Amino acid sequence: MTAATWRCGACDTYNDADAERCMTCDTPREAPLPADGWRCPRCDAANDTRQLVCGACDAVVPLDELRRLLRTGVLREDEEPPTRRATPRPPRAAPPSPAPGPPVDRPGTPLALRLVGVAIFLFLAYAAVLLAWAGLDGVLTGGGGDGGDGGDGPGAAATASAAPCPVEVQRHIGREATLEAAYRGTGGMRITLCRAVATDVLTYVEWSVDDPDALFVGEAHETAGGYEVPNSLERYEIDGEEWRLVRDGEVVERVRLTPEG
Repeated sequence: MTAATWRCGACDTYNDADAERCMTCDTPREAPLPADGWRCPRCDAANDTRQLVCGACDAVVPLDELRRLLRTGVLREDEEPPTRRATPRPPRAAPPSPAPGPPVDRPGTPLALRLVGVAIFLFLAYAAVLLAWAGLDGVLTGGGGDGGDGGDGPGAAATASAAPCPVEVQRHIGREATLEAAYRGTGGMRITLCRAVATDVLTYVEWSVDDPDALFVGEAHETAGGYEVPNSLERYEIDGEEWRLVRDGEVVERVRLTPEG
């Protein structure tokens, strides 16, 4: 090729001396190599003589180029060649923290609903206490039917036997029963007699208005004038409208009774 004075660094095509761009790939012509410079064999970049490391790819000047520079006197053996200082790499920035997202609604019961629930619970508990007290004071002994007309036998002073036994008393008996008799005594004393439907056993239940939980439950028997309840060394007697505590054959206590009906 005639008058080919420079080679394209991109495609290795030789071009005319007056061409400013490569005729094959249109790459601009590189700056002419300085008279005392050297060309990098790796990237074909032109470098200054005193630059012994390629400024484009950090390749070291070839040994033959170094010898040429020494022979021409451009670089002396006793002179420390300048080295290109590495440009300090800027510190790597920390990755940006993710932007806060919208608030997430977590499942839970609002405070207002919890307070309403507590109020309802307290109200129901209070109502249950009132009903229990009223049941022991009224429903417990007043659940029977009409009283007798004064005829002979225990039924004359008691409620009708066909009436159901109050639930509060029946749970202490442990079986289905009907109300036999109910009495109200002085000092808050209450007495209820219920008869089991299946076994015909008569159960005596005694309690107090002042202490509804203090119950005495025992098996009762009918007598000519009323009822009798054995209790260890003593017994209870209900005769007409009187309750008696008998110990060692002697009456040690009497309580006036009023039939409930």
